[in-house]
Amino acid sequence: MGFNQENLNSSQIEQVLMGDQGVIVAWLGKEFGTGKKIVIAPKPVMDGTSFEWQCLANFPAQAMSFSGTTLCESRSSH
Repeated sequence: MGFNQENLNSSQIEQVLMGDQGVIVAWLGKEFGTGKKIVIAPKPVMDGTSFEWQCLANFPAQAMSFSGTTLCESRSSH
């Protein structure tokens, strides 16, 4: 997939790792809170002939919206 961790530097991201089955996990900076992360995972569609990216976060969905559109599904307890 061409995943290169050195190209994923940001002042708001502490660490990015690639997990099993193409899952990408980004641990966010302290300004988002302790232990906050975004998980981006490929989701099979069309009987497994294609995939879409699914985005999950462990903090309120309001923090992941842009122009009224939620960019990531929240899995927080809020």
